[in-house]
Amino acid sequence: MRHRSWTFTLPRKALAVLVAAAALAAVTARLVPMEGGLGIQPTGIIGAGGPPVAAGKAATLTIYLVKGGKLVPVVRPGLPGQPYLSITQLSVPVTSLERRNGLRSAVPEGRNVAVRAGDRQGEINVDVTVSSGRTLSEAKPDAAAVGWSRIALGQLACTAQTVPGVRRVMVLAMWDDQVVRPWMSLTCGEFGDLLG
Repeated sequence: MRHRSWTFTLPRKALAVLVAAAALAAVTARLVPMEGGLGIQPTGIIGAGGPPVAAGKAATLTIYLVKGGKLVPVVRPGLPGQPYLSITQLSVPVTSLERRNGLRSAVPEGRNVAVRAGDRQGEINVDVTVSSGRTLSEAKPDAAAVGWSRIALGQLACTAQTVPGVRRVMVLAMWDDQVVRPWMSLTCGEFGDLLG
């Protein structure tokens, strides 16, 4: 009996190439997994460089606090895009450093100071809350009605005029989060006797 030598025929060669390609594809798929079937290959950890560094100077703002019965300007850090931040800072407690320097705020505690652009150029509107325990009819347009002393109003007026372009403050009385009536118009010049 005669042995036939093992030879590949064309169909067998094609089948062998396909089997080899499938085996290679299976090995490659295990080595390089695809995420989500979208062909996106995962990466390792990539460094992003150092932390961001601000290149510009931080803006400052000026508020008026009280020392020995006089209004004293104090500089605090500001924030970009917050033109009325100095006024809202009046309702923030003084810092420990300010307290050690004998500074305090006369603005009544627990009162938020809300600020809006005024109706006329150079004016801003500041909303103050009528003190608790008073009815609307008892809220007469005077400082006692909203619990603000004269020196607190001076803090408000003088701090407001440190904002570029502001010349006058229109104080509005608030009752249950609604504007009751315009209360008074203030400028820092009205409190010249309180400036230290």
